[in-house]
Amino acid sequence: NGDVLVPDASLLSVATWTSLDKATQESYAPVILDVVAEIVSKTDRVSQIVAKCEGYHADGHRYVIMLDPIRKSVQAWGNRPRISRLPRSSSPKFCVERSYCPACRAVENLWISPTKRL
Repeated sequence: NGDVLVPDASLLSVATWTSLDKATQESYAPVILDVVAEIVSKTDRVSQIVAKCEGYHADGHRYVIMLDPIRKSVQAWGNRPRISRLPRSSSPKFCVERSYCPACRAVENLWISPTKRL
C-alpha cells in the first residue's frame, strides 16, 4: 500500500548489503530482510503488532519475530535462518539504533541456542 514500515530491529546479509549503492544504504533500502523483529511495549496493542508482523511476512521478509517481554513470549513467522552465530562487529551496521541494542541481542540469542523452540 506504499507505507514505509520500519521494524524495531532487522538483519540483512552482508552480500545483500554490499550489493546496494551508498545512497540506498543510507536511506530506507527496498530489500527483503533476512530477519525482522518487533518488540511489544506496554503501550502497544498485541493484535496490531501481530498484524504488522504478518504484513512483514506477507511482503516476503524471510523470518519475522515478535518479542513480548511483558508476557515473556516469542511468536515467529517464516523459516529460521541457519547460521550459528552473528558476529558482534556486524550487528551495528544493521541495527536501527546504531549500537548493539537489546533487540539485536535477543535475536542473536535465538541462534546461539539452536535447540531453543519458539
